[in-house]
Amino acid sequence: MIDGFSDRALRRCVIVSGCLAALSFGAAMAVFPGGAYNPAMRMLSALGRSAIAGEKWPLCHHLFVLGMAASAVASASAFWVCRELVSGARR
Repeated sequence: MIDGFSDRALRRCVIVSGCLAALSFGAAMAVFPGGAYNPAMRMLSALGRSAIAGEKWPLCHHLFVLGMAASAVASASAFWVCRELVSGARR
């Protein structure tokens, strides 16, 4: 147990926030202005630009930021789950 959270709750947080991140990035790719987004030709960070194809603050920017925040939450939760798993192991 970590500060009132169970391991199960943290694992759910990792799964939910990881799925939210993947869905946010997928949605950002789908609404990319100026044509289809090709991940083989552009970096993922292209989705986070504030002006794309003459459009200021496109929807893909906001979805990209949501995906980044969700992936940060997933990473932090995974760290705490892994920390709990190895805290009892002998070194």
